[in-house]
Amino acid sequence: LDPAVHEMRLKVKLHPRKDLLPEKDRASNLAARVTVKLKNGKSLSSFFCQGKAEMGIEWPREDIIKKFDQCASTALPRNKVDTLINLVRNLEKVETAARITDLVSKTAPRKILARA
Repeated sequence: LDPAVHEMRLKVKLHPRKDLLPEKDRASNLAARVTVKLKNGKSLSSFFCQGKAEMGIEWPREDIIKKFDQCASTALPRNKVDTLINLVRNLEKVETAARITDLVSKTAPRKILARA
């Protein structure tokens, strides 16, 4: 590590604040107010917000499911959202992708032909 970078890291103080984002955005985003105090007494300040995925942070499975639930619930009835979540959790048991796509389609479900 560059000695100048190491020295600068020692001067950084973190003050976590959950109130920087609305409750609904806290699970999927990281936010911070960054303030740099200069030797001449001036301060420079900026707000930083970035999605966890953009920062290379892997989301826990339950966070992904919660985010999907929030988004899907705006367009689909609760029973379809719950069914989709269960299907994806057990994807290896789903016989055909049509089982999933029919749930999100606005048209009537397709008849799935039995395999010979």
